[in-house]
Amino acid sequence: MFNQTQQQVIQDFIQGVHADKALDEKTRHMVKLSAAAVLGCYPCMEDLLGSAREKGLSPDEVGAVLLTAMFVAAGATKNKALEVYETRVKNR
Repeated sequence: MFNQTQQQVIQDFIQGVHADKALDEKTRHMVKLSAAAVLGCYPCMEDLLGSAREKGLSPDEVGAVLLTAMFVAAGATKNKALEVYETRVKNR
């Protein structure tokens, strides 16, 4: 599906993300897990949950990451619903 140039761009991006040392490996894993949960990426969640312990995350930390992701997703859903109501439904 991706040509060689596109594959190289993707590979360079991945390597760049992993080379950035602003976040430690455990924190980066938590961010990735949170994003995967909010975006609903099942293969990512399977990989990230499966390797969480190896990255130093306790079950309580995994739970906290997922609960925080759920909180953000719920807030986004609420805000979208309010926006639709205020801009499209309220004054019908």
